[in-house]
Amino acid sequence: MSAKVDGSLRERAKLCDLVAVSKKKTSKNLIGLLVSGGLVVVAPFLGFAITVLFLRGAFRETATVDPSQRARHLAAGISLAMNGTFCGMLVSLLAMVPTVIFAVRLHRESRRERPQS
Repeated sequence: MSAKVDGSLRERAKLCDLVAVSKKKTSKNLIGLLVSGGLVVVAPFLGFAITVLFLRGAFRETATVDPSQRARHLAAGISLAMNGTFCGMLVSLLAMVPTVIFAVRLHRESRRERPQS
């Protein structure tokens, strides 16, 4: 009988430890992971949107320019559009570094706080 009581008390203590860990304040590493991970996801789409906007502007501008200058204006607009794509991809790639750092820190933090079985 005593062994059953000790076992159930140990199980309740483990459960209380898990609840205490889950109620703890949100980790700065978790917030950093969410922000940097969100940036990794959003930046390429933002770069793509900038590319589309600049391409639209480039083609709109070529319609109103002297025919001898169209190629030059179109090339300048396409260059701006590609710069938008490059910036989006660069931001995304650079944001991967802190994302990995925060993920590793959060993993280590969760291993430290996990109650031992």
